[in-house]
Amino acid sequence: MKQIKDNEPPVITYFFTQSKDIHEENGKLFITLFIRLTREFTQTVGSELYKKTETVWVNIEELKLEKATKKMRALPNRINVYKTSKEVFLTLYKLAATCPEELYYVTPFSSCKRT
Repeated sequence: MKQIKDNEPPVITYFFTQSKDIHEENGKLFITLFIRLTREFTQTVGSELYKKTETVWVNIEELKLEKATKKMRALPNRINVYKTSKEVFLTLYKLAATCPEELYYVTPFSSCKRT
């Protein structure tokens, strides 16, 4: 009979994703900005590894290029995915509730504790 092992508690990893793209549709230029905050739960049950991703907050904005601000147009076309600490993630989540457009321009950093 297989021995039942206690499940390991899930490990939670926090991610912040930014994306910007300029594309053409029917001869007109558009800018698309995308932001997402996600949590990834990883858990070992016996010898099996399980992962689940949960989107906590997401925003997508698409507008004609001529309607975009200079600051939006100046952003490089990109997809950035940052792994953050829980504290930084919660700060980004609070910012999303009050000033979501600012998330297009931030670069999250975690502080490191030195021993």
